[in-house]
Amino acid sequence: FYENLFCVFGDDSVPARVESANEIVCAAPPHSGETQTVEVRLMSDMVHTLALSLFKYMSPPIIRSILPAVGPLEGGTSISVFGVGLSNVTHCKFTIGSSTTATVQAQHQSDFSLTCVTPHISDQEADSLVQVSHNGHDFVGDALYLYRSKPRLRSLSSP
Repeated sequence: FYENLFCVFGDDSVPARVESANEIVCAAPPHSGETQTVEVRLMSDMVHTLALSLFKYMSPPIIRSILPAVGPLEGGTSISVFGVGLSNVTHCKFTIGSSTTATVQAQHQSDFSLTCVTPHISDQEADSLVQVSHNGHDFVGDALYLYRSKPRLRSLSSP
């Protein structure tokens, strides 16, 4: 293994973490501003370049609304997500409480809309936080989707 590994994102460097003989992980430093592609170099002792790649910083997507915002407990409802910066969104995440989550693929429609199919994540009525991601790892958004029991017809009467 190499020692003193760093990843250099443009002009910013961050320490690299060796996960295994085939995997080295770097956390991209914060970036403010518009979408930008930067060169990333994996460096040993800040002298030797071991690998070179490109990394694209993207403005986070913004969710404005979802439709429908209510659906059945078993999931399977195709919802439309409306907002800004949705053209490169790859995933939707549904979260109930602090630990129950499910991630599904997003289907791109335009920069302003996408669709996701709601997963089955609860057998009880619950409110789910809906978030989106450009990379399947970093999620943003605060829309709510309500999982509800299907209505039951209790009786019929004729006039």
